[in-house]
Amino acid sequence: MDITESALALLPPNSAEQPAIPIFEVAHANGMWWSLPAELSAGLYQKYTNNEDAGYTWDWGNTRRGSWRPDGEETRINRYTIDFLAWEQRNVDNNRRRSVRLVWVSPESVDPKWTGQIP
Repeated sequence: MDITESALALLPPNSAEQPAIPIFEVAHANGMWWSLPAELSAGLYQKYTNNEDAGYTWDWGNTRRGSWRPDGEETRINRYTIDFLAWEQRNVDNNRRRSVRLVWVSPESVDPKWTGQIP
């Protein structure tokens, strides 16, 4: 089962006519939202539908330092929890909080297609 099929299996029965994929978004500066990847969002949605809070890690790769510092060692990882009752994400290591929301997108809009063009 691919990510689209597994996400569709989680949808309420009345939305089967217009299939959509659940995507969680995290508040960002200037009124913008950061969309979490579809696979991560599907796992979070499963927790949400089971009335469970959720957690995840984000690896920034070579783009920036992370907030997780085991034994003072620098990493590229941030750790987060999501409280679905408060609709809030919390960074486990520095306690920074951001609002989260759930949006539904059409399956053909899930994967971004970067053209490489810079205006």
